[in-house]
Amino acid sequence: DIGLGIPAEPLFRSESDYLLHAFFTDMNAFSHFVLDVLLSHSCVLDAKSSFVLKEIKSTTALPLLHLAP
Repeated sequence: DIGLGIPAEPLFRSESDYLLHAFFTDMNAFSHFVLDVLLSHSCVLDAKSSFVLKEIKSTTALPLLHLAP
């Protein structure tokens, strides 16, 4: 949590320090969050955004049932 009530995953060996997974209803909501909430926080110096246009897999589980005894 970076103090905004949002879980953040620390990243290492990357250009980023944290990775936030956030969902917004529209681009106005996203813009408000980044410009008015995130960047106004004293601990946040910069932000870089990427968008997911389509979810391909919603779980991290691998289909390995064929390996079970």
